[in-house]
Amino acid sequence: MDWRDLLLDLYMRRSEGSVLEVGTGFGINLSLLIRAFPDSTLVTVDPSPSPVGKVPPGVHFVQGTAEHLPFREGSFDLLSTVTTMHHLSDIPAALEEFRRVLRCTGRLVIMDWTPDSRYNPHGREGVARSMEEVLSSIDHYVQVIHLEEEEDYYVVCGAKLC
Repeated sequence: MDWRDLLLDLYMRRSEGSVLEVGTGFGINLSLLIRAFPDSTLVTVDPSPSPVGKVPPGVHFVQGTAEHLPFREGSFDLLSTVTTMHHLSDIPAALEEFRRVLRCTGRLVIMDWTPDSRYNPHGREGVARSMEEVLSSIDHYVQVIHLEEEEDYYVVCGAKLC
C-alpha cells in the first residue's frame, strides 16, 4: 500500500474537529488532510517563516517548532506529522508536546521514512536514530492503536488516553 493511501485510510476512520500538521514541508500531506477533513479547522506549523510548499487557502499557518508548540493544552483532535521526525533534535520533547496539545481521545499519526527507504533523501543514520527513538518510546505518550512498518516507511497511530 502506498503511504498516502495508508495515511488517508487512517485519517478517514473518524471525523475530526481540529487538525494540526507538524512540519509543513512541501505541503504534500496538507492535500490528504483537506480531503479527509473538508469541514475541519486545519492548522500547520513549521519552524520556517515561509514553508517550502504552498499553504492552501483555508489552512492556518503558524511558525513554531515541534518541541515547543505554540498552542494551548488540549487544542487538537488529530495531530499528524509526516517525514518530520528525523529533522528533530529532541524527539521526547516533541512527543510530549504532541500529547500535550491533543485532546482526550485525540489521535496522533506519525509517518516517516525507514533508514533504507528509496525515498529517504537524508542520511541513513539520522533516520535510523529517529525511527528507533520514536518506536521505542511512543507508548509512553499515547496508546498505540496502529503500527505498520514497510520497506520504505513506518506509520504509528496512537490515541491520547485521559
